[in-house]
Amino acid sequence: MAVKFPHNGEIQLEAIINASPLLNTLTLSYVDTRSEAFPGWVIGGANLRSLTIVSNDNHGWQVAELPNLHEGTINLEYCDNFSDFGGLLAGLAQARKLTLNKCYPSFTEDHILETLACTFDNLKSLTLWTHFEEMPTILSTFCMLRNAPNLEELDIMIDVFSDEENEANGEFQNAEWTDGMCPNLQVVRLTGVLCSSNEMCFIQLLLSKATVLRIMSINLGYGSLKSSEDALRELITYRRASPHAQIFFDGK
Repeated sequence: MAVKFPHNGEIQLEAIINASPLLNTLTLSYVDTRSEAFPGWVIGGANLRSLTIVSNDNHGWQVAELPNLHEGTINLEYCDNFSDFGGLLAGLAQARKLTLNKCYPSFTEDHILETLACTFDNLKSLTLWTHFEEMPTILSTFCMLRNAPNLEELDIMIDVFSDEENEANGEFQNAEWTDGMCPNLQVVRLTGVLCSSNEMCFIQLLLSKATVLRIMSINLGYGSLKSSEDALRELITYRRASPHAQIFFDGK
């Protein structure tokens, strides 16, 4: 159902949500409240179990504490005017399953997601649409992993390729991996892998650090820098911290 709100309609929308105490699923898809300012309106709900936000713009939403949230999806793929992404994530801290399409608010140094004020202690499954070609995205990815101590499943969808790769070699990425990181990680799925040096370093790092890893699934993307044979030949040389780790490889 399509609903149009009047100018500054976010106040009405907030009131509707607050007046629905039994609401357990909320999807805000391309909501336009016709507001030029970002006054800040709060999404809350003591019984909300699923929250989805899809937007190309910043409409001033803030997320209150959602104590019963099971699943959250944030898709800001084309949103370039949202700077407090960490603040938005803090409202999803109770989620068990989280999907983030664009876990980096912009490519500027001022908005790199290096630290979070919350820890996702309940998070078991994380899906990130990201890439390893620019420093903000790399640091944001490691930041999310550091703050999900009980993560069991990780899906990474490679969504961008740039010819101007910022070098983030094994030494750099190893420094980002803190002690005790991802101790429960069992399943990793990487889709659209282009075999850039940064990507391969990340894969090698995961294999060498994830001590209870059971499955790593790798799917090559179009435009891969390596042939299927060369990529597989390199992958099988990587040391595995888990004796039970298996690699499932889907070439071009």
